Formats: sequence, C-alpha cells, structure tokens
Amino acid sequence: MDWGVNNGTATVVAVADGTVSIYLSGGGGSLGGGQGHAAIRAAGQKLLNLAKESLPRMQKTTEYPLPGRGQVYFYVRTTEGVFTARTSQEELNSRSHPFRYLGDAAQEIITQYRQVQSNSGQGRQ
Repeated sequence: MDWGVNNGTATVVAVADGTVSIYLSGGGGSLGGGQGHAAIRAAGQKLLNLAKESLPRMQKTTEYPLPGRGQVYFYVRTTEGVFTARTSQEELNSRSHPFRYLGDAAQEIITQYRQVQSNSGQGRQ
C-alpha cells in the first residue's frame, strides 16, 4: 500500500516469505519486523490474505505513480502480473468501501510496528 501522507509517501509491504516493512519517502522506516515479531508477521499475513481476496476487484497495471496527499494506492504482485486499486483516504474510511479491510490491515502493520518500537524504547529505524 502506498499512502500519500502530509510529508510524502508511506509504503507498507508484506511479502509471502514473511517480510513486513514500512518505507517512508522522506527516509527511514521499519524493516524486518515480520521475522522477529509474531504480531507484525500476523498482521502481514492478514494483509496478504485480504489482498488475495481483493484481487478480482483490481486492475492489471504496469504503471506505479506515487499517490498524492490523501490518496491510497494498493498493489498486488502475482505470477500473472501486478494489480492495483486506487482510492482516497476519505473514501477508504467509508464502511462500505470494497478495500476498507485491506486498508485497515495495512494500518494494523503500522500499529504493530509502533507498539514494538514503543515497548523497546526505539524510534524509527
């Protein structure tokens, strides 16, 4: 998920091998939590499961623009190619939006990283 935030883009990544990371366009992020923290790994797996369920509502793409502020772009890489869905944060917050739970799952990864960092006294890596 690429999320257009106030100062750039936040990218949340979950990979089938258990890798779960957050990248910030301004530098920094959080890497490797899926290997060392069960809650982050579980949040990543949930995102992957929901992405698979959401795939029929996505369009195939070969373009990867960055989202503007308040925009959310989902990308799912499969053996058939890359698929995308694009929406606004405002629309995504709607209870009836078809990608709401996918967005919530990506946000859960961010939450789990914050909890791990708070518990360990670490800031962003």
